Amino acid sequence: MEDRLLGPDAFPGGAFDRAALRSWYQEHLDGRDRTRGLWNLLALQLWADVHCRPLASTPMGPA
Repeated sequence: MEDRLLGPDAFPGGAFDRAALRSWYQEHLDGRDRTRGLWNLLALQLWADVHCRPLASTPMGPA
């Protein structure tokens, strides 16, 4: 969770208030059930990692 949602490579950058996410995650660790919301955000992050990152450039062969 911390690496994916709160790390420097979280995507989309700037879309979520990182301080609020960290607070929400800490509440979950302290016993307040935030499972559903955190799971939804993690699923969105994993989807974005696959579908929204720029593709690596690969040579197309002779032009």
